[in-house]
Amino acid sequence: MLDELDSIYQYQPLWGKWKIDGLIGQGNFGRVYRVSHEEYGHTYTSAVKMISIPSQEQYKAAQSMIGDKNGTLRNYFHEMVQSLVNEVSILYALRGNSNILGYHDHKIIEHPDKIGWDILIRMDYVKSLGQYLNEKQLSRAEIISLGIDICSALDICAKHGIIHRDIKDDNIFYHEDGIFKLGDFGIAMKLSKDGWMTSMSGTPHYMAPEVYRGEPFDASVDLYSLGIVMYRLLNHGRLPFMPPYPGPICFGDSDEAFNKRMKGDPFPSPDQAGAAMAHVILKASAYRSEDRYASPMAMKRALKDILQNLTEAEKDELVTLQKEKDELATLYKLKEVTTSRPEQMTKVDQSEEELRHTLIKI
Repeated sequence: MLDELDSIYQYQPLWGKWKIDGLIGQGNFGRVYRVSHEEYGHTYTSAVKMISIPSQEQYKAAQSMIGDKNGTLRNYFHEMVQSLVNEVSILYALRGNSNILGYHDHKIIEHPDKIGWDILIRMDYVKSLGQYLNEKQLSRAEIISLGIDICSALDICAKHGIIHRDIKDDNIFYHEDGIFKLGDFGIAMKLSKDGWMTSMSGTPHYMAPEVYRGEPFDASVDLYSLGIVMYRLLNHGRLPFMPPYPGPICFGDSDEAFNKRMKGDPFPSPDQAGAAMAHVILKASAYRSEDRYASPMAMKRALKDILQNLTEAEKDELVTLQKEKDELATLYKLKEVTTSRPEQMTKVDQSEEELRHTLIKI
């Protein structure tokens, strides 16, 4: 078996013309590569997400669970491939919208000599919000624009009956034309007929309380997570209930902050938000879903009103931290949650200070 990091190279030129420039990112379920091709003196760039099914770990786990029979294993993993095609179908349905990460093409390749598939998805070449924050500080106007753009993306999702369920820094992208885009629909789901779903999946520290508790939820959980993203951007990179900046972060602070949020303790206002912006963020991330904005467009209108009333100096004020002081870079790697029961959730027990040392080693 080829190493998973190198296996994509056997398929180039991808779609007959795209050359792989290198690996640019990876997550729990896939790797993303920068690809390019030249034509009549112009260079075009895209990103390709590759998901290989099964991984070595998935194969070993399935083998120990259901045995060695090839037919049974193949059927098991084929169903997994079919579920992953869900992301492709969502991207296809949402294509052409400026605030959704652009989908261009896909290919599903079955291995001829063993059980396995490679799923290739070609998308816009963009930077994640985390990468963008490593390069520059964001102004107050840019943060509000981010909120407006993601609300526009969520409005499109709502029209298609889709809940994203994993709004976070890593799934918000910045395009060179100045637009923020929503991407990575790997765990997105269609709304049920009555508008509610009961499943827990996402990233714990951006997760709405009802999702964490395994209760029915609706599309307002995405507004909640967007509120948490904006809270951090206007609070020196720190989540609600974390020690005030620039004070030290101690072991256990993140767990304590998370528990307070899940219990419904009222959030303190983000330190750099100002009264009007704090009101929008706290409403979006209200503990009870009925206290949040009724729709993405309602939140978008509130953000646009704030932006219009800012002076030019207020719009240009840089509010995120400089790279060398960036609290965002000290966040621990949040574990994905795929269980349907809150008590089965893997506890996030690595403090920011521990991760600071880990990042230094990397």
